[in-house]
Amino acid sequence: MMHEALALMLAWIAGGVIGAFFFGGLWWTVRKSFASTKPDSSKLTLSFSPTFGPL
Repeated sequence: MMHEALALMLAWIAGGVIGAFFFGGLWWTVRKSFASTKPDSSKLTLSFSPTFGPL
């Protein structure tokens, strides 16, 4: 019973970390794209890297 609870807790923690990294990168990308006066594809590609790079 204890091993299953530990595995479940670690899975929740890992999912939270991965989710925070993904949505943090997505938030950063959208924020940068709206703040830019001339968004071009190279800036957009580089800003997507933190979001989709680990996948």
